[in-house]
Amino acid sequence: MDKNNLQWLEKTKKEAAKYPEAFQYLLDRLYYAEQKNEKLEQLLDNYKSENKKIPVILEQETAEKFLNLLGELINERNEDKLFDKIIKGLRSVFGYDRAGLMLYDDQTEKIECVRSLGLPVSYTESLHIHPSETEGEKMRNHVARCFSERKSFFITDRFKEKKFNVRMKDEQRVYSTQYAVAPVYGKTKTYGVITVAVQPHNKYFMTENEIVILEFVSHQIGSIIENSTLNAKIETFYKDLIVTFSNLIEDRDKCTAGHCGRLVLYSQVIGEKLKLNNAELREIELAAALHDIGKISISDELLNKPGKLTNEEYEEVKVHAAKGAEIMKPFSDYKNVISAIKYHHERWDGAGYPEGLKGEEIPYYARILAVIDAFDVMINFRTYKEPKSIADAKKELKKYAGTQFDSELCRFMTDLSDEEIEQIQKS
Repeated sequence: MDKNNLQWLEKTKKEAAKYPEAFQYLLDRLYYAEQKNEKLEQLLDNYKSENKKIPVILEQETAEKFLNLLGELINERNEDKLFDKIIKGLRSVFGYDRAGLMLYDDQTEKIECVRSLGLPVSYTESLHIHPSETEGEKMRNHVARCFSERKSFFITDRFKEKKFNVRMKDEQRVYSTQYAVAPVYGKTKTYGVITVAVQPHNKYFMTENEIVILEFVSHQIGSIIENSTLNAKIETFYKDLIVTFSNLIEDRDKCTAGHCGRLVLYSQVIGEKLKLNNAELREIELAAALHDIGKISISDELLNKPGKLTNEEYEEVKVHAAKGAEIMKPFSDYKNVISAIKYHHERWDGAGYPEGLKGEEIPYYARILAVIDAFDVMINFRTYKEPKSIADAKKELKKYAGTQFDSELCRFMTDLSDEEIEQIQKS
């Protein structure tokens, strides 16, 4: 052992004597030092290789995992699932023992831990960090500086911290020998920070490359959170738009109060059973909400007439399907929605309107609407009829499956439990 190593060992032994479990402290320091030396030797060997290539920051396998993770995060619309995937992804892709996502809360005005892996829940729940807590060398101070200054920090050796609890048993440890903190930000604001850490026993030893990687990762996550926030606002606007149009239609046709809203719920349930993707679900929901928008062009007297309509009156009301499609024509990106509105009164046997389409000539969304529309009308009151029971309405669907309705779609509707249907009626 050379002179420098002896001096280091003597110094470390003196430091260890300050702790209740001096031997454990000394073992951890030796293990940490060995890992550090091994990592440095490995990097040096790479530089000395015949190819003399600068070692890549990310190995190919890790890079591929990371790109796959980004793809998952970009496509995730649910905020809770997004946060889970971020934290689990950091661990699975990069091998960190601990990972945390901390976001600024406008209400508490503090940086709160929203997701964490590898730390006790009691500890993470106590982390309410104000952005002004920048003075000091504790983890919370690094988090506050990282957020306030939008600057990354890499703490390479926590043994130097006075209260570093390396002497505690592994299952009780809160602190890590190394950790890094990087800001999570998008184009418009800083959202919070990402924290990652490793324990002394981890084979993965963090280097300065960590900051390069983590800064890139955290910025990507910031952009994804920003887009997710924007999507949430768009989603809220979209739902408000649906409610507005539904109310507009039902304000004209008094006896159909709640009908459009219930059809939206039925379309969600049936759409999920049909395994429609998010975009398709959004289209069928919009079609359900607007399926009767053409009734705006029909007189109040005719819409709210008590009793049955005459043949002439019925022919006038039938125009609402084609009129609805005409009203929606400016929304050219929603061709499936427009066709569903226009053809939701077509029949499987070709006896419907406005064009007498039959079978699979009828657009798919229109076939779905035909089933859920008829079913909801049957079990609710109208001025010209009393409501049927759920059981009787299901019998009617089965009776006309293959003539008026698509048999397969009828089956999806009749397979719904009475409890599911009653819940939609209440909603």
